[in-house]
Amino acid sequence: MKIDIKFLLLLITLSCKLPEKNEFDLCKRLGVIEENLNVEKSGFYMFVDFDNCPNCSELLKSRITWFLKDYDGSVIVSVRNKKKAKLILGDSLFNKVNFDIVGISKDLNLINDTPVIYQMKEGECDSFIINLFN
Repeated sequence: MKIDIKFLLLLITLSCKLPEKNEFDLCKRLGVIEENLNVEKSGFYMFVDFDNCPNCSELLKSRITWFLKDYDGSVIVSVRNKKKAKLILGDSLFNKVNFDIVGISKDLNLINDTPVIYQMKEGECDSFIINLFN
């Protein structure tokens, strides 16, 4: 099994650097995501957990497509296996999202059972949960 040294260094860095999730507010947690996952700063962030609901993959894909079409934002997909995500999303969507394979989003309590959109505007942050079945 080949271990990527960059990935290993990222894991070590993150384990040393992440404060407890209750130590800071939502905007700061989004900043940690931007910094550690190289997510482009934007006004909107959508977090999706691909590992939580294996039977929801088409619904999750449709919500990601909707978000990218209607919002100028970044999508962060929490998934343990990027190959699985590529099969679900297809090449065009796969290249438009950011992946959290180490679970930072979960550690920072930014992931929910259903997709969540966070808005960052003028130093204030807010969130809303997306209904998958609407």
